[in-house]
Amino acid sequence: MTVSTPTGIRPADAADAATVAFLLNEAASGFAIALWRGAAAPGENPWAIGAARMVTRMADAAVRVIDGPQGRAAAPEAAMIGYPIPAATEPGPDLPPAFLPLTELENLSAPSWYINALGVQPEARGRGLGARLLAEADALARAAELDAVSLIASDVNVGAIRLYERNGFEVVASRPKVGFEGWTPEGRDWLLMLRRGLG
Repeated sequence: MTVSTPTGIRPADAADAATVAFLLNEAASGFAIALWRGAAAPGENPWAIGAARMVTRMADAAVRVIDGPQGRAAAPEAAMIGYPIPAATEPGPDLPPAFLPLTELENLSAPSWYINALGVQPEARGRGLGARLLAEADALARAAELDAVSLIASDVNVGAIRLYERNGFEVVASRPKVGFEGWTPEGRDWLLMLRRGLG
């Protein structure tokens, strides 16, 4: 099935990886950079690890970006990472505790097209870019023959939660955040938000 892409939205490539990593970390309230710092060898830049991981994600997930007025000459203004979750999966025995609440919420969302992260550059907010990416998520969900889109938001990310609610998402479940060395959670909960009825 062909996915129709709204004007100005394109698949990300390696040149976008650093921006996608930055926006993923913003959406996750610093969770991502803490993981990358923990994985970095002495002297290694954790942001470089994040960018490399985003390149890997581009091979197994839908990563979309929106360019600004300068096009490819400047960093994208917004990005989204997502993939289908057709069914719940059993958490592996080595899953770090910080990931358990996120995995539980992802499983509760199945079957759905899951937005792993959506972020807009601070200076580009308020211009409808987030809503355009949510419309792209709908198109990707329909292409995957799924009738729901899901995401997990941090309870302190009030602006993002308002955006999602304005666009038809509702909170359907929550789990307490679990901190780890290098990351002390802000707020208390991860919120599973769902938008149903895309068929």
